[in-house]
Amino acid sequence: HNNNNKGLTDSYIQQSVLTSTDTGVVDFRRWMKKFAGGRIPFRADSNNNNNNIMPPADNEVVFDVWNGHTKHCQYCQGALRNLRKIRAASFVASAL
Repeated sequence: HNNNNKGLTDSYIQQSVLTSTDTGVVDFRRWMKKFAGGRIPFRADSNNNNNNIMPPADNEVVFDVWNGHTKHCQYCQGALRNLRKIRAASFVASAL
């Protein structure tokens, strides 16, 4: 168990045997607790005042993997370059 998590009341942290791979999850949960009161302020949340309501998001924005991840990830960009090379080679091979 990681000693850096002492004093946290998060049920995930209390009920899990944490490893180094859990660092991102633990950091996110700390951030949520610090900046969002430990929860996401959904519109249907009756405990929320109107000042904290998240604006509605379009599904195209929420699930936009290209702008949210792919165009910034060196590994995804490398895979995309390889796929483009393979596609070009397959067009050439099919023409022969």
